[in-house]
Order: sequence, then C-alpha cells, then structure tokens
Amino acid sequence: MRKILICGIIVISIAMAGCQKKKQVAPSPSASPAQEAPKRMFIPTADSSVTTEQLKLWTACNSSLDTLSIAYQDSFKAPDPSTRVRLQADFTRRQDQICKQAGLAGYEEYRWIMSAMGNPRNKPVLEQTGLTVK
Repeated sequence: MRKILICGIIVISIAMAGCQKKKQVAPSPSASPAQEAPKRMFIPTADSSVTTEQLKLWTACNSSLDTLSIAYQDSFKAPDPSTRVRLQADFTRRQDQICKQAGLAGYEEYRWIMSAMGNPRNKPVLEQTGLTVK
C-alpha cells in the first residue's frame, strides 16, 4: 500500500511539473506559433493539373488528417452549441496546420488536390506516385 502511495505521489509530481512547463512555454494568443510554416498563397492552376510534389505532400497529410478526424468525432456531439462552434474552429485550424507543416499552402490546397486528381490530365502524375482514383 505504501509503494502505491509513493508511486502515486511521483506520478502526480511529474504530471504537475509537465503542466507547469507547458504554461511557461505556451505562446500568447497574439504571438505567432513557432511551428507554423510561413504563409504562402495557394493559387490553383487553370487546367487543374497537379504536380508530383503536390501529390506527395497531399499523401503526407492523409494519416494525420484521418487521426485528427477520429480524435474530434465525439467532440462535435457536445450538447452546448458554443462548445461545438469552438471545437469546429479548433478542428479547422488544426487541419490547416497539418497541411502547412507537410508543405502545402493549407487545407484549401489539400482539398483542391483531392478534387483535381480526377482530371484525366493528372493520370500520368498519379501513376508516377502510385495513386489511383476510383
């Protein structure tokens, strides 16, 4: 029993120390997060052609975006409308961050690539990357 109590105190101490560190290094709302990639504008091509690099970056985002969706799926069932709105805004911001960290201009470019993949002009690029459109 004494060992359990000591282990519990150690775990709580470590958890509290970790929370204190987060508070110390957390940026202020007005500060720009260091992990955020520099902003660049996304301008879709007129002919909907996608580059091999864009497809590679798009693919790099998929698993993280899927994980994010799974993590947030129950959050949108919150009974309080203001909580749902806040969670939706947070979810949207995180989608954009994931895409920017992967090298895309943001979630807007990710969605555009997904829709442009079906263009027959992009078939050779898809074959190069090993992707197929169904």
